[in-house]
Amino acid sequence: MRAASAVSGRAALKLCAGRCPFDVVLADVVMGDIGGVQLSETLREAYPDVPVILMTGRDSLVDGVIDAGMVPLYKPFGALLLGRVINDALARRRPSS
Repeated sequence: MRAASAVSGRAALKLCAGRCPFDVVLADVVMGDIGGVQLSETLREAYPDVPVILMTGRDSLVDGVIDAGMVPLYKPFGALLLGRVINDALARRRPSS
């Protein structure tokens, strides 16, 4: 299993350039350069089998996450909930063609 972190949405996209090496992507809704919803939509187009989980601490942003078809994860959260959300997302992902 490989993990990496990125300081921005654009940096996250660079990590996935060519072929996304990750089983799941965890991102924040609010980021400095591109937002999490935009990041997740871009990733979904290129890598439809990689689930994206979007974290948010703002109730007002949850509708946008759900409307985009992403899984919202409310901050603050603990390791148990994070593990459960990741496992659920992996169980629901589309198999690669």
